[in-house]
Amino acid sequence: MIRDLTPSQPLPRSLAPLPDEILPGYLMRLAHRAGTTVDEIAHRTGLRGPRVRNPMLLGYLHTLDETRLQALAEATRLTPAEAHSLLLGPLAARYGPLDPHYTRRATPMRVINNNPWVWTTTWRYCPQCLAGDPDDAIQQLHGGAWRRHWRLPPVFSCLTHRRLLRHLCPGCHTLVATAEMIDRTDEDDLHPTQCRRRGCGTQLADPQGHAERGLDAPTWRALDRLQRRFASVLSPSAPPTVRSTGWPIPAAQYFMDLRTVTALTLLSWPAGRALCATPLLAQVLDAEAAWRQHEYERLLRGAKKHSSQAFLHPAVDALAGAAAMHVADHLLRLDEARARAALEPLTEAAASRATALTTYLRHLPGSSLPLQLALTSRAPRGAGRRWLADALHEHDRRRTHDVA
Repeated sequence: MIRDLTPSQPLPRSLAPLPDEILPGYLMRLAHRAGTTVDEIAHRTGLRGPRVRNPMLLGYLHTLDETRLQALAEATRLTPAEAHSLLLGPLAARYGPLDPHYTRRATPMRVINNNPWVWTTTWRYCPQCLAGDPDDAIQQLHGGAWRRHWRLPPVFSCLTHRRLLRHLCPGCHTLVATAEMIDRTDEDDLHPTQCRRRGCGTQLADPQGHAERGLDAPTWRALDRLQRRFASVLSPSAPPTVRSTGWPIPAAQYFMDLRTVTALTLLSWPAGRALCATPLLAQVLDAEAAWRQHEYERLLRGAKKHSSQAFLHPAVDALAGAAAMHVADHLLRLDEARARAALEPLTEAAASRATALTTYLRHLPGSSLPLQLALTSRAPRGAGRRWLADALHEHDRRRTHDVA
């Protein structure tokens, strides 16, 4: 145990972060190595108060201020860059839902809180990745990495092990969820790869990684291509722009457009059914959209606010989420004229179901100007097209200025 240490002292044992490891997973592995609780590790690294249960804020998933980052680095013997690599904030350069510029939220806590396009209180995972590298003794003792990219809804499969990510515990059959960043932080006998739901503790890691469902070959090929495309757009070494409805936009903003068209696909279903790559994906979306419509109507009947969340939130189930994003990505990759023609029946169907929500989606904050124009009822011509080009140029100029 390490109870005699002060927060300013380095821990007697530390760990090198694994590639793409996220802070909560690193803290669990570190606590397991030290034979103590996550609470105590969080205190020793400056992430939690010493006596009261001061929770590790969800905002810490995104960014740590300089003082906390330095305290974490010193306690764990990491460089500040290594400590920073455990956070989601560095992914914002390629993933708009993490970028305050696109989300229009001023603080890391606001960027993370109630942001459906970043998983915060739900984990997706690959059981084979969690089992760790069989040739790495440390990983065999403490498990593999809980990865940062698993927190992003567009990451729905593991390209290494060629499988969809899981979101349910195979023991209690409930969401692998967290009340804060990590549950059961006061227990020192949990392995980092166990389910942390009270009364469960099922081992989530599985070196064999038995698939939960079978996918036909055409469906797997379609989803594999889509995941590889998303991985390419998310890569720091990829080109800075991606085409959306025929126009180049910042790569990070592409995921804002994906968010908009995914919601439109679900809201307007089955208007886009013919765009599905395989019959299985169409069947999956039939079920998903029916559930969304039922949930939307239930919220309306109950006079609940935010009934639109029934369509705005991505599916936590990897297959359902991938099916909707596959349709959305197909629409975004069309040229301007074809995208406008393909989107029109979807917007009409959506408006017939929820006019106000459809209007909101047409101008969803953070989505690109080309997409917003493609969702309008009339294409710009002549002077209108020159205005569009000028507006895009001004948009890019302002974005460059904001980044600088």
